Amino acid sequence: MIYIHSLGRASRYYAQRAALVVDGAAVSFKALNERVQNIAAALAAHGFAAGDRLALLLPNSPEYIELVYAVAGSALLQSR
Repeated sequence: MIYIHSLGRASRYYAQRAALVVDGAAVSFKALNERVQNIAAALAAHGFAAGDRLALLLPNSPEYIELVYAVAGSALLQSR
C-alpha cells in the first residue's frame, strides 16, 4: 500500500505541520507517524501478516486514520 509511504514522506518533510486536528488540537505528521508505527508493530507482534483480514468498525475519527495506516504498515513490516 502506498499509504504508509506517503505518511513516512510527509513525516520527513513536514514533521511539525498539522496532519490532523482533533478537538481543536493539531497532531503533527511526526506524531501521527510515530503512533502509526507503534500500532503497526503491535499488530505484527500479535501475528497479523500480509494477506490477513482485519475488520475496522469506527466512526470517521483519528483512530480510524491511524488504523488504516497501521494495517498497511504492519503488512510492510511482515514483508521485510
